[in-house]
Amino acid sequence: MPVNLALSFQGETVEITTEHFDKLQFGIKSLLEGVGHLVNASGNYPQEGSVASIEMQVDEYAEEVQTVCSQASLLAESAGDHAFAVSRLLEPPLLTVSPWTSVRGALEPAAYGCWLMDPDIGGRDRIARSLAFRYGGLLHQKKAAGSMGDENGVRHAKERIQKVTADARRLGFEEKPIRKGEF
Repeated sequence: MPVNLALSFQGETVEITTEHFDKLQFGIKSLLEGVGHLVNASGNYPQEGSVASIEMQVDEYAEEVQTVCSQASLLAESAGDHAFAVSRLLEPPLLTVSPWTSVRGALEPAAYGCWLMDPDIGGRDRIARSLAFRYGGLLHQKKAAGSMGDENGVRHAKERIQKVTADARRLGFEEKPIRKGEF
């Protein structure tokens, strides 16, 4: 099989063949099909009998668990779109850097989605993670608006941060100061 690409790292050379790319493409497409079936089967709602569906039966947290499911669904869609982009970027003519940079765009939302929907945590921890995820996103939104001089955007982000903070307090969560480098 002809070598399409030879990579060298610390004196070791790895040859990547057309067969390697074909297997990678097949794996990405199979993953996307599986995720697509999962998302299409349940949408923003948890599947019957799942941990999340059981957590939603606790009335005081039903809305918050639904929010987590919506977040996870959007994260799965984002991860799928990015994975599909990686698949396209691996088509000839081969790009050497952008496919691998785009992998992060697939992995990061997938990791956040798994973190939110971890079946080994309880409903309160899931909701706390959801609130932290929303809070962190709003901090980034506020920072982006501020860097562009968008006072309206900064004000809107601050209002939403106050709402998330108020929701957290209403649900009995304590505020923890964020230290530099933490999320």
